[in-house]
Amino acid sequence: MAKPQPQPAQQIRYFQTDLRYQYRIELLELALRKSQAAEIAAPETIDTETTATESAANGLPLQPLTTAVTQSRGIAMLEQGEVDVAFLPTSRELEQRLLAVRIPIMQGLLGYRVLLIHSRNQAKFAKLETLEQLQRRFVAGFGADWTDLAILTHNRLQVQRVTQYQNLFPMLNAGRFDYVPRGINEVWDEMAVMGPQYPGLLVDSQLALHYDYPIYFFVNKANRQLANRIEKGLRLALADGSFKRLFLSYHGQLVTRLRNRRVFELTNPTLPADMPAIDTSWWQPPAH
Repeated sequence: MAKPQPQPAQQIRYFQTDLRYQYRIELLELALRKSQAAEIAAPETIDTETTATESAANGLPLQPLTTAVTQSRGIAMLEQGEVDVAFLPTSRELEQRLLAVRIPIMQGLLGYRVLLIHSRNQAKFAKLETLEQLQRRFVAGFGADWTDLAILTHNRLQVQRVTQYQNLFPMLNAGRFDYVPRGINEVWDEMAVMGPQYPGLLVDSQLALHYDYPIYFFVNKANRQLANRIEKGLRLALADGSFKRLFLSYHGQLVTRLRNRRVFELTNPTLPADMPAIDTSWWQPPAH
């Protein structure tokens, strides 16, 4: 049976609606505005083969999915044409299933992970000096369908898989595992929301994990026109500085929270061999 193809949409549909994705949604909106403005200014540059499909992005609003779905389900929906775009960590397997816009939208920042822990374990984490000690002595809680789960297991970290994101916090609080690796762009916002409910949780101040982890926009493989529109808009935003300004408005202060940490390097076995290099010049990663 042939796989359903994405239909021309009146809006661009996406499934990742959590607050922690606000920057990525705003960047998508910026890219679409940039590409639309360029086409209005120079309409002869529009790809005339696909104006019907492209109309989904032609200045019309983004449409979030109204029901929560897991990442794996959202990817399947994107393959089936039930949503139009997602922002995901790349991998060989994902780039076989979907069409990637190969411009890193997080500029490598999400590859740095700090550890959400319980205060009762703070002294134990303060004594950690090597990756081997972390591997042997501690168990991480991690989303069961998160793409970088394979990175943690490949690097021999002990992991307890958690199906629902919201359950990570009460389970960590109850001692079901010892830590949760979180992106530095995520963890403090999460603590602002979850901290009052779980006052024993805190962000460890000593350690960080790092692995190459580029985030791209992805579309259905049949929807090259939307991919072209997003890529065009991102390149225009790179050229005029608006991409960088948006990135720094969300993340410019976060790098200071990486300073003076012991960084454990992990390898990412899932990356495509021809993955473009990630430019981290917008921010200053710690020396390690």
